[in-house]
Amino acid sequence: MYAAKLGCKAAALQRTLWGDFAYQPKTKRIVRIRGELAGRAKPLFVQLALEPIWKVGRVGGAAADPCIASTPVFSVHLRLCDVGLR
Repeated sequence: MYAAKLGCKAAALQRTLWGDFAYQPKTKRIVRIRGELAGRAKPLFVQLALEPIWKVGRVGGAAADPCIASTPVFSVHLRLCDVGLR
């Protein structure tokens, strides 16, 4: 799912997902985190897996607009009823 979205090969994404790599949207490349990126770049796993989960958790925990709450959920093809969005 993410390989097509990022424009890279699935095998390359599997190799770099668990290491010290980050995705740079400006250059559309996966780069190793070192040097000047060390303090500010988030690892690839955090960018692709954890941040969407945290976003749903933040929105779901607050009394927010259901349209905002459903956006990250539908991006991973999940369905929530109205009770789940409250």
